[in-house]
Amino acid sequence: MVNNLGGFIAATLYRGLTLVHLPTSLMAQVDAAIDRKQAVNHPLGKNLIGSLYSPHAVFIDPRLLRTLSAMQLRNGMAEPIKHALTQSNSFFRFLIENADRLHDPAFLETMIKKTIRLKLGLMRLNGKTVDGEFIMQYGHCIGHALERSSNYALSHGEAIAIGMRISAEVSLAKGIGNSALIDAHDLILKKYGLPTVVPDSVKVVNVLKSVEYDKGMLQRTPRLCLLRSVGEVYRERAGCAVYVSWPVLKRSLLRNMSH
Repeated sequence: MVNNLGGFIAATLYRGLTLVHLPTSLMAQVDAAIDRKQAVNHPLGKNLIGSLYSPHAVFIDPRLLRTLSAMQLRNGMAEPIKHALTQSNSFFRFLIENADRLHDPAFLETMIKKTIRLKLGLMRLNGKTVDGEFIMQYGHCIGHALERSSNYALSHGEAIAIGMRISAEVSLAKGIGNSALIDAHDLILKKYGLPTVVPDSVKVVNVLKSVEYDKGMLQRTPRLCLLRSVGEVYRERAGCAVYVSWPVLKRSLLRNMSH
């Protein structure tokens, strides 16, 4: 939150100030600081007010994470897991095999570097295609809606974890992925203590209403990045932005909640 607020102020004050990030949370080090998107939330949804504004420099020191609680470290792991699921089966296996090293500085440094390289690879695609942005937003359409619908009782990482799990169920419902893909999501998310099921306190109708404000919406229909398997994004002729009908999205949410 501090990262995004600082970026938003830098992008708008005096029409732009030099922006330097020195992120001190895992979520900021692997995601928010490594991006041009500077935004703040609005009562209607996540990141609705903001700007595209590149930082002049980003300085990352994994030693700053030593004071973080286990909850904050788990929260930050949602983004590396996203990049593993969408881009790299080998990174997925690395995260699975090292899940007990979350407080190990050597693991954190290796994991952060790998995550940033994968993220920068997607950012380089953005000038040519929307694919990079949609892959970076895997799980975020539903995840952001869950955050808003829970009145932010769910942390960003928790909401994105559930959003990715539901995206896997959408893949299954559309005949793109299979049950093994859902099992892979369950395995890695549970390894890092992240939730996979929508809390009972969240209402489906509120989630669907929040999805209407997602930036991936087109022609009043949600568009999601979906996976065939771990490390393999599903692509149609127009790219990896897949139209998902409201009935399919609602059924996938209800299926998830039934667990």
